[in-house]
Amino acid sequence: MKAFLQMLLLGLVLALGPMAGSQAADKPAAVLFHADWCLNCKLMKPRLAALQQQYGDRIEFIRVDYTTDAGRAEGKALAKARGFAKLYGENRATGWVALLKPDGTEAGALHVTMEDAEMQRALEDLLAASESS
Repeated sequence: MKAFLQMLLLGLVLALGPMAGSQAADKPAAVLFHADWCLNCKLMKPRLAALQQQYGDRIEFIRVDYTTDAGRAEGKALAKARGFAKLYGENRATGWVALLKPDGTEAGALHVTMEDAEMQRALEDLLAASESS
């Protein structure tokens, strides 16, 4: 039963789109490593929502959830499908955002300590790096 629920949740995550699941292969991504108990995640949520409104047509916003075993399983599957399995496997922190080029390579990060203008600059750099690769 547990395996069935994990597969069902994985299917929902992959079907829901931005901030939930899979990324369009031709777009760069901003991947939030999230957990419900994470204070930095809670602080980042409204800031990421604003950035998603501004950049969502050019950058795919994805959330991988570390809160539950099912969420971790979904995140692992998504990371493998999207090409950032190594990053996912090595990551032990929540409350930060990995910036990935369309091929899955890391191009930067967003952290809660960054000013909004710094975050926007990092996203602009991600777009520039994605166009040149």
